[in-house]
Amino acid sequence: MHAMKLAFFIFLFALTAQAEPDAFSPEWLNLLHMKRSIFSNYSSDVLGEGFFLSSNGAQDPQAELQATIEAMFGGNSKQTQTAQCRFLARREYLLRTGPEKWKSQVQICQFSEEWLRKLNATKVTLVFASAYLNSAASSFGHTFLKLQNPENEAGKDLLNYGINFAARTEETRGALYALYGLTGFFPGAFSMTPYHQMIKDYTHLEGRDIWEYELDLQPEEVRRMLFHLLELDRNYFDYYFLDDNCSYAILKILEVARPGLKLTDEEEFFVIPLDTVKLALPLVKDIHFRPSLETEWRQRKSHLPQDEIKKLLELNESQDLKELPTLSTEALTAAQYYVSLKGNQKKWQDLNYALSRERAKRSSDSEKFQIQRPSFSPDEGPHSSAVQMGFHQQSEKKSLLLGFHSAFHDQLSRNVGASPFSHLEVLGLQALATSGEQILLQKYRLLETLSTESISQFEKPLSWGILAGGEASPLEPTRMRNQVSGRLGYSYDFLPDRVRASGLAVLGLQQDLEQNFQFAPGLQTKAWILWTPEIRTLLQYEKLFFPSHTQVTWKAGQAVDVSRQLEVRWEWRQFEENEEMAVENSLSLYQNFLF
Repeated sequence: MHAMKLAFFIFLFALTAQAEPDAFSPEWLNLLHMKRSIFSNYSSDVLGEGFFLSSNGAQDPQAELQATIEAMFGGNSKQTQTAQCRFLARREYLLRTGPEKWKSQVQICQFSEEWLRKLNATKVTLVFASAYLNSAASSFGHTFLKLQNPENEAGKDLLNYGINFAARTEETRGALYALYGLTGFFPGAFSMTPYHQMIKDYTHLEGRDIWEYELDLQPEEVRRMLFHLLELDRNYFDYYFLDDNCSYAILKILEVARPGLKLTDEEEFFVIPLDTVKLALPLVKDIHFRPSLETEWRQRKSHLPQDEIKKLLELNESQDLKELPTLSTEALTAAQYYVSLKGNQKKWQDLNYALSRERAKRSSDSEKFQIQRPSFSPDEGPHSSAVQMGFHQQSEKKSLLLGFHSAFHDQLSRNVGASPFSHLEVLGLQALATSGEQILLQKYRLLETLSTESISQFEKPLSWGILAGGEASPLEPTRMRNQVSGRLGYSYDFLPDRVRASGLAVLGLQQDLEQNFQFAPGLQTKAWILWTPEIRTLLQYEKLFFPSHTQVTWKAGQAVDVSRQLEVRWEWRQFEENEEMAVENSLSLYQNFLF
């Protein structure tokens, strides 16, 4: 949580205690104090061009209200038109709640009215782009809004527009990118982009599935939201990856659209895109799935006979077009999706053209294949955070096990709403409470990620992971052994989406028996088994090579869902080092929740 939040809550309480009730309605604060009510809770101006009319408007809502009334209805016609047409949402609020005489002073805002007429948005859809672990900014997924024009029904959906809130990161990369994002260095701003361009970026270039959640906002509420977005034009805000991000901004915009709607808590520590979807579910009236090119290719390939897959593989390697006439229409279509994934190099463009020409010859050949929508939508997955309570045993010692993790998705979690067989955790703790009333920290995680993508005949993607944290050795439970390491290797599906194994090389620094950091390379293998979506198994073996000894760890875990947000987990670990061995078991309940 940002350092000044608590102080500003006290300040805001003292301020509002002396104010007129109408001046400080939630709607008024949402409209006037975007920096405070949308992006943070301490007094700081919106960055940009003249968002506040009062010189003290960021800190004094009453002064801003008076300045707004004076500018819009004070008698100076030029100033009146400028203010009314610049701040349409504020004008609408004042006309609805103020004296009747103000309605006779309404100015014509030709540019804004023409823009809104052409946009003609009467519906809003909340869009969730699935997680993309190969980009730090997209690890948790992304949310944005789609504005729906009723004239774009019946196959014209891509002609609509999307509303996005994102950080302006320029060319910043690596560790500096993460530091800037966590500390609010990047500016964040709303933008409007043709929906077909956004779909191309997410589904085509990044291979991310799209889920569209149609909201039940009424046309007048959509109009109010657009008025407000126009007020934010040319303004930007400090962007924080964990809380003041795309998700939080979208939720607050929806609160502006429908006054009285409460989707967020001013003290949110962090908000991730999938949480946004879950919080907005009371507004959702329909859900649509839009598969990525990657999903289209994989599903189509899985339904082809082996002889045609072999021909596609040969076509991929040699690009010999002689076999094209022998391929079925379904195989040609699958090949086009695959070629589209490869990029814009000339050889792939030429092959794409040849495939299109061959398909055009078979215009009368109807396609039978239909993309299968996933069994569960992302909002049906476990919540992003979890508390853990259970029993831990090592030899004859029994302890109470307590834990917390703010994992978006851990390795034993249900594979809904996240990349399957992945791990993404920010801030996690496990502790043991012994019979002697001693609390021992057993494990902590600052960051842990693991991305596994199965290799195939066509592609050999790398699996990778990062770990920054520490664990107490079972041989010395009072000593925390910290580590920073990376993992790199390959994964393979023995049964698609059911059984996956990974072989990874481990490189990094870890504390040894004397608490000195040592370079400790090693090997790690993992295997996941999904018996059913509700029953999951994880097996792991790891061997690290210190300069003077080796360290071997065997692990097994079993998770069973009691309900969508409650899991029972059994976990076993055998730890070997310096010819000593320790075995521990735990049985825990995991309760998932929205932080």
